[in-house]
Amino acid sequence: MKIIIVTQHDPFYLPLLFKKFFKFYIQHQNKIEIEGIVIQQPLGRSSIWNLLKQLYNFYGPIDFSKQALRYLKKQLNYLRYRVGLKDNFLSIPALAKKYNIEVLSYSDINSQEFIDFITDNQIDLVVSASATQIFKEQILTAPKYGCINIHSAPLPRYRGMMPNFWQMYHGEEYSVLTIHRMITKLDKGDIIMQKKTKIKSDMTLDDLVCQTKIKAAEALGEVLLKFFNNEVEFRPLPDIEGSYFSFPTKKDVEKFKAKGKRLI
Repeated sequence: MKIIIVTQHDPFYLPLLFKKFFKFYIQHQNKIEIEGIVIQQPLGRSSIWNLLKQLYNFYGPIDFSKQALRYLKKQLNYLRYRVGLKDNFLSIPALAKKYNIEVLSYSDINSQEFIDFITDNQIDLVVSASATQIFKEQILTAPKYGCINIHSAPLPRYRGMMPNFWQMYHGEEYSVLTIHRMITKLDKGDIIMQKKTKIKSDMTLDDLVCQTKIKAAEALGEVLLKFFNNEVEFRPLPDIEGSYFSFPTKKDVEKFKAKGKRLI
């Protein structure tokens, strides 16, 4: 079964997903073939300044400084990796290189060029793992089995941005990730699998995101084997209105911290 993965640049969390998933992949290459991975701009931002501004407003000066130091450390390790002083580096491109997976240079996954790539290479499934572009009708129907998405929420609740934040914000006992079939309406397609992660009282948002990314890798592996074995069962979303949340504002984060919760 041939698949393509669409994701985004992320130095902190998504590499944990791919580190786990690619280990699964090399054990199942007789069943699953990754034809390439598309890595999009983070949070859909083409401007680094706009991205930094958004992250600063979210984290605040202290946590933003902590994340900046983490990022600088990763960049230093990347330079050591590039000059041969370090054997490996935890980033999506480095992991792709390690497992001989091609990074595809498509900037628009809805372009006719990308659609042609899917059809010409007889791609069976496209997987969205935090992709930042909206998938339009043509790409949703181009692969044999369509497109699936990993969303860190118990759909139809917590649709939209930063679902782990909002689940912690509202005091949920569990963070629930959903793998679902993609349709033109965002986060609305039939459920394929859901997995729970316990939100512990001493857990930071950083801790929760790390754990859910690893669990998402495990769930994705299970789902792909179900597709290969023709065992996929699609479950319609519960017939309730659900909820939608946008990216948290500065006031949202202040309320989050006032509840005794921490980002990192």
